[in-house]
Amino acid sequence: YPLENLDMKLIVNWLAGFGDIILHTCGVVGDGKGYCFSGPAGIGKSTLAAALQKNHNLTVLGEDQVILRYLDGRFWAFGTPWHDSPAMCSAQGVPLEKLFFLERNTKPSIIPLTPVDGTARILQNAFIPYYRQELLGGILERLEMLSIKVPVFSLSYALGTDPWQAILE
Repeated sequence: YPLENLDMKLIVNWLAGFGDIILHTCGVVGDGKGYCFSGPAGIGKSTLAAALQKNHNLTVLGEDQVILRYLDGRFWAFGTPWHDSPAMCSAQGVPLEKLFFLERNTKPSIIPLTPVDGTARILQNAFIPYYRQELLGGILERLEMLSIKVPVFSLSYALGTDPWQAILE
C-alpha cells in the first residue's frame, strides 16, 4: 500500500524541512506546560495518558504521536490527528516542559539523561525521513538542541500507581 499513511509521511517531510519531528510519544498538558512520555509500542504510553487524564483532568495531546517543533526560541509539543482514541487527542500546542522515556522491569525512578543519551533515545522513537539526506544535518542539530534545552529523563513506575507528583518535581 504505497499511499498508506500518506498524510503522516507528508507532514514528516514538511516538518523535517524545519528540523522538527514527530515523536512516538504520548503528550499531556498540565498548567499550560507539555509533558511527553516516549517509548516503543506496548510500553504503556496510552495507559499513562488515560490515567493522567482521568486522575488529574489533564488534556491529552496524543496517546501515540506528538509533533515537536522549535518556535520562538523554545520547544513546543502539538497534538496530532493520528490516534487510537478520539478522546485522547487535542490539536493544542504547549511549551514542552519535560520529556520522559518510559522503562519497565526496573524499580520506580526518575533518572536524568545526558544530552547524548537523550538524543539517542529520541532517534530511536522519532519519525525521521532518513532518505532525505539533505535534511538530516538540520534534524540532528535540532535534536541536540532539544536534549540540551528540555530536561530529558528515564521514568519507571509501577503500573496502577500515579507518578504525576514525581513528574512535576
